[in-house]
Amino acid sequence: MQDVLVEITDIDNLEVPDDDMWAFSDRVYIITSANLEEVERWVEELIPDEVEEGWSYGKLPESAPQISEGNKVYAAWWD
Repeated sequence: MQDVLVEITDIDNLEVPDDDMWAFSDRVYIITSANLEEVERWVEELIPDEVEEGWSYGKLPESAPQISEGNKVYAAWWD
């Protein structure tokens, strides 16, 4: 496995820096050479709505790392 990334979609209380801030996410990316079925087993206990290959909306995030040869990106997401 190369990496696990969490996509932050919102931050609560961002406008009040002294308050507790809370990050929200509905998608986790797994970069690995494993196949889809194996990745689905890894995240099974997290009960995602779906696990699919690729970046959200097919778009590479600016901050995404280079993917090593032989690896793929899988996204586990919750609705």
